[in-house]
Amino acid sequence: MMKLTSRTLVLASATALASFAVGVGSAVATHEVRITAAVSDARQAAQVLAEKQQLLEESVEKAIAVADEAGSVASQVPVAIAARTLDRTLDDATVTAALHSAHVEVTAQADIAALPSVTPAVEATVEAAASEEDEADADESAEDAASGQGADDQVVLDGVEEASNPLGDTNAEPDVAATAEPAASAEPTPSVEATDDAEGLLSGTSTTAAADSVAQDSAAQAAIAEEPTAAVDPDKVAQVLEGGERDLATVREATAALESAAAEIEAAAAEVETSAGRLAEVSAQAALEAAVADLDDLFAGTESSLVAVDHVLEVVGQDVADDATLAALEEARDRLVAAQEADLAVDRDSLDAVADVNAELEDARDAASDAVDAVHESHLTWVAAENARIDEENARLTAEYDADVAAAVAERSAEYQEAVAAHQNGWTGAPEGTTASNGRLPTSDLCPIPWMSGHMLQCSAVRGLVLADEAYFAETGRHLELTDSYRTYASQVATRAAKPATAAVPGTSNHGWGMAIDLYPAAAAWIAQHGADYGWVHPLWARPGGSKPESWHMEFVAPGVGEVEMPAEPELLEHVSDALAADQD
Repeated sequence: MMKLTSRTLVLASATALASFAVGVGSAVATHEVRITAAVSDARQAAQVLAEKQQLLEESVEKAIAVADEAGSVASQVPVAIAARTLDRTLDDATVTAALHSAHVEVTAQADIAALPSVTPAVEATVEAAASEEDEADADESAEDAASGQGADDQVVLDGVEEASNPLGDTNAEPDVAATAEPAASAEPTPSVEATDDAEGLLSGTSTTAAADSVAQDSAAQAAIAEEPTAAVDPDKVAQVLEGGERDLATVREATAALESAAAEIEAAAAEVETSAGRLAEVSAQAALEAAVADLDDLFAGTESSLVAVDHVLEVVGQDVADDATLAALEEARDRLVAAQEADLAVDRDSLDAVADVNAELEDARDAASDAVDAVHESHLTWVAAENARIDEENARLTAEYDADVAAAVAERSAEYQEAVAAHQNGWTGAPEGTTASNGRLPTSDLCPIPWMSGHMLQCSAVRGLVLADEAYFAETGRHLELTDSYRTYASQVATRAAKPATAAVPGTSNHGWGMAIDLYPAAAAWIAQHGADYGWVHPLWARPGGSKPESWHMEFVAPGVGEVEMPAEPELLEHVSDALAADQD
């Protein structure tokens, strides 16, 4: 924020004192003693000046460090004002040092323009306060001038008692050199009324406080910038310190100038220390307020983190590939709780204590977030492995079911084939359980053929035909096409009349029992070849060479066989999914 470079005047001291001859007059000897003592005082004052210069340089360096520290809270009004005051104080210190040839140069000072501006209301009040204070200072200076006040006090610097000159030496130097010390500057009490505290409030500081700060800064600036009565002439001082100046008054004037410069620089260093201390104080308070605000935010965020952790633990349960991730999440949760408890017990007036808890809260939340991510990854690994296991189990169940179905079908086919083998000439007699006569069966004794609207058969015959149709459809993509199924007695009469050579005598046809069908050629040919597996037979008498060849006529001869119990379909396991997927949306 600020940089410091300094050049220190090399205050050379003489390597040897000039010798004076033995035997000269006592006045000359006394004069030389006084000169020697005065030069020694000057050299001592120069050493003090060098020390004060070093003190100022150190104070400036500390102030720069304080300004850098304040950078993080520079947006706060008290910090911005204190930084501006320090900047002006450094300006004044530079001027003071330069006036006394101390050669302390501050090449880059606190750039108030780089700090965030205060609110317009506060800025206006600050400027008004500064203007009013400048006017008050001007009035006070005028009153002091009129009353004769403000004159510099006179002090004796040499501290050497001068004896009388018995020789009446007209060249004898005066005993003391009158020089001026800078008048102590008293900081005026600003009388600035807050124009609107409510409007100027920012970060807990009113416009009145801001105005007071600027007024004090203005007074300090005026006091430090006041030109000293004894400026340091580097050339003259160098000649004195080298022992080349033998005029006692000149030596004492140089000594007084050095002492005055040291006092001025010491005062400037004190002003820098005070301004830096004020900036450190307000920035520390602002930092504490910011840290406490962060603490409240972090505490609320920790509550949310705990809710998230508990949710993960609840929905994931034990469904993870690595149990260690769950243990780590439990530990992270315990750390969050401990951090919350530390927050509740923290001394909120201690920046270090609050900062420590803030750091722990942030670390605990980060650790909890990482632990949640680790559990989620482990859960996803478990989901993939579990679904692979489920696929394997479902494949096993399906294979077992298919094998059981195949066995049941084979058993049923064997029974159908056995019945067909026993009834190669077709069906004879009334079906079991039928009490009505041929062609006069009630519809309750019959079942509809699903894909042939209006066609009906004995229910056991329909079951066998459905099985045959499924196989036929799988092979051809078409259903078995029928031309005739159950015939009522009246229908038999009509058919006999239409086809006297081939139709059975009414009341004797197996169509009248619902045990026979007539099909279109393609379907009839397929049933003739495969029908035995489903209880259907092409009677011998209807085959080529039979007594009444009918290629389209088929009869069902295995009532009851279709009752073979088939295995129940297996309950396949469902895939598991990411329990936290909804949280990612």
